Amino acid sequence: MAVAAPPLAPAPHTRPTVDWALVGAITGTLLGAPISPGTAAGNARVMSHPDDGPVLPGDILVIPVFSAAWMPLLRLAGGVVAEIASVLSEPATQAREARVPVVGGIPGATGLISDGIRLVIDGSHGLVHVTRS
Repeated sequence: MAVAAPPLAPAPHTRPTVDWALVGAITGTLLGAPISPGTAAGNARVMSHPDDGPVLPGDILVIPVFSAAWMPLLRLAGGVVAEIASVLSEPATQAREARVPVVGGIPGATGLISDGIRLVIDGSHGLVHVTRS
């Protein structure tokens, strides 16, 4: 008699949840996925498309999807915060080669983070610190 394998149980959710109310107050820390290591501090530049306007040196790009379309701005940016990003993608590889920190996996980042506020990102641990100044 064959024994059926037990059904696969979903992995327990081990990452802390984000307190979105705290983020709405424009302070707090967002937890995402580490895509490219390093830390950077700069003003948020929230963009939905690479042609949305000028990016100043050191700005932290806050974008919906980290894709090849953003590569021309990568060397100018101080770092990247993306709603969707993959550690195995070509843009992630280029970010690591350019030593630009990237944090991905922050759902709704382009709506939660305001243009011009100060961010400190930690691409090694997937953290985005949102501050008032």
